[in-house]
Amino acid sequence: SFVRYNHDVKVLGVLVLCSSYVRKWSDEEISLLKSISETVVEAIWGIIKLIEIEELRNTFILTLAHDFQIPLIGERNALEFIASKPDNEPIGRYKDFINETIQSNKNLFSLLTKLLETYYYESCKKQINLRNCSIFEIIDEVVSDLKNFAQSKLISINIDIQTDLPKIKMDKNEIKKVIYTILENAITYIQDNGVITIKSHKLKNEIITCISDNGPGISFAMRKRIFQRYAMAIATDRKIGAGIGLYLAKQIIEAHSGKIWYETEIGKGTIFCFSLLYEEE
Repeated sequence: SFVRYNHDVKVLGVLVLCSSYVRKWSDEEISLLKSISETVVEAIWGIIKLIEIEELRNTFILTLAHDFQIPLIGERNALEFIASKPDNEPIGRYKDFINETIQSNKNLFSLLTKLLETYYYESCKKQINLRNCSIFEIIDEVVSDLKNFAQSKLISINIDIQTDLPKIKMDKNEIKKVIYTILENAITYIQDNGVITIKSHKLKNEIITCISDNGPGISFAMRKRIFQRYAMAIATDRKIGAGIGLYLAKQIIEAHSGKIWYETEIGKGTIFCFSLLYEEE
């Protein structure tokens, strides 16, 4: 068998050697056969990796093309509309267009920032500043930041934090990005008048934080790709940068020696959880 060991075992094919008569293969023949099979495995494996890299590159390019095209087209249309008006007409009448352009610019800046951050994590150049922080304080800040967004969709956010949780040694700004990404996604994809619940509790030497919603759930096609780099959402209304936020969240949690996972059910909702270690005092 052509087998490749790389974290997991992959059977690439089977080599069958036949003889027209019963015979015993010599050590030299067996050694030659092993050399041939190993060479074939290396060649096949190299081709497979090239195909995977090409697919990743194509997915990355398609994701960027999508994420950059939409806001840029919106900005251009808004600016062309404003520029077409008479010079003596008050610009204040077009404040909505200007605000939309500003928001589009912010979305692009956010996307570029996430791309740079994933690069730093992938290249092991990211430095995290660990200090004892309260997970409750971070959750409270994120909920406050996204309060208006949730209210615009009449979404209720319930917080259920276990009392007297110990502080965790972590990079507050990085963990805040994780919670912000998960909560923002929940608000984005949940229906109006939906309910989101944030829970945090202690289990052995871990603090586990979960954000659940009663939204539509994650489609079967997306479940295996949800934390993948540049995974493209299938939904037609996916938000800008959706293909990288959760991937970055996974990098952040793993950099803290934690774990991140999710559970989902179509029509009933999704729950994202992550765990962080804490030291007993």
